[in-house]
Amino acid sequence: MTFFKYLNLTRAYILFLFLAPSIIYTIFLLNGADLPKLSVLASERFWIYLVEHKRAISHGLLTWPGNIDTSVIYIERLLVRFILLPFDSKIYFIIDSLISSILFVGSISFALKRYYKDYIKFEIFVLILLAIQPLYFLKIIYFDINIFELWWSRNLVSTMAFVFFLFGIHELFFKENVTYSLFFASLLGFTHFYSFILFLGCTGIFFIYKILSKEIDILIKGLRKKFIIINALFIGLILFALINTYLMQGSQDIAYFFDRYTPSRNENLYKDLLLHELKYLFPIFFLTVFFLFYLKTLDKVFKKALGLLILVVFTAIIISFIFYFIFPDTINIHFRIYIIEPLLLLIFSLIFFNYFKRFLIPSLVTIFLISLILPYNLINFVSKTLMLENKEIRTVHSYLYSNDISDCQCTIFDPKSHEFLKDLSSELSLEDYELEQWTNALIHKELYFK
Repeated sequence: MTFFKYLNLTRAYILFLFLAPSIIYTIFLLNGADLPKLSVLASERFWIYLVEHKRAISHGLLTWPGNIDTSVIYIERLLVRFILLPFDSKIYFIIDSLISSILFVGSISFALKRYYKDYIKFEIFVLILLAIQPLYFLKIIYFDINIFELWWSRNLVSTMAFVFFLFGIHELFFKENVTYSLFFASLLGFTHFYSFILFLGCTGIFFIYKILSKEIDILIKGLRKKFIIINALFIGLILFALINTYLMQGSQDIAYFFDRYTPSRNENLYKDLLLHELKYLFPIFFLTVFFLFYLKTLDKVFKKALGLLILVVFTAIIISFIFYFIFPDTINIHFRIYIIEPLLLLIFSLIFFNYFKRFLIPSLVTIFLISLILPYNLINFVSKTLMLENKEIRTVHSYLYSNDISDCQCTIFDPKSHEFLKDLSSELSLEDYELEQWTNALIHKELYFK
């Protein structure tokens, strides 16, 4: 009974960390308040995800979210936008965080029961550890000490991408259930492109391994006759997602948007970006190989989990090199922060807690104390907001929330956002931090890579 009591308290605390920032935003914004400077993580919730939601309502779910005449079919984050479409944009942040928190807690708990059932006793510790993500959290605190949101609460897409990947790769690697794996792959195709590409790469390497080890017949059994139609449907959805994304990125109509996200960069920068990722991926890869082959006392399920992690990290390394030599503008950190780091944390936390049980309580207390930085910073954010003397909306975040943006050129998705920003700058005497956040929200990386 005590276990369930603390488990429910842990779930409630995670729910609070997810929801508190969104509730605070909503209360202030509904009352016409302006907002102080936001972190990059918090800012993106406005100029990417809120904009996509409001434009989906005004323009249509499959329509490009910018005010431009184009035939592009927009499917990036389509599943997320579809789920949130029925809700009013005024309560968007609250609904987004509520669904994210329920999906996160429920899915992680179910995954532990399905794939690691002998270790469900560590559920409390895994949930809080995975929610806070200490490695990511400490890095983000280093760059912005005022952060007050979890990684997962940035948008429903982050939670859905990891959950779909988690179940899909475990169904393939643990259960060798091709049909379920294809199902989750198709969901990823309409949720997050880079997680989708990583999953397809893992699937391809896994099949090659099975062919070379002459175990492919086992997988073929997963494609039994009665499932041919549904498997064909999933494969069709996967191909559609791939082809449509290729056509969208090659469209001249919206080339301006990709210039903002991946502007022209030089060869040295491409190399630096690749090396930046490899300095994380290679240590993770070799550390996992070491644990797999040198710790003889590992339980069978942990060996399988480490093998799964090796597959994912190896695939990320291969794809990163392919990006570098073929399409270097696509080199990014998404493989690592969306999938690899939380997957690493999940697997190694189970192993660590299983073999070092005496560290369970100290670890839980430490993570809880670290996480208190978030509500502390949120209180400071509330204080700063209350101290603002602005009687007009000046920041990009309040503007995008409070105004009808269906016909303006005021978002990163609009081709003439430069002109909007220029007119705005001459109309309002913006402070440096206000102008910086407007510029980042409307032209993004052109601010840094001119």
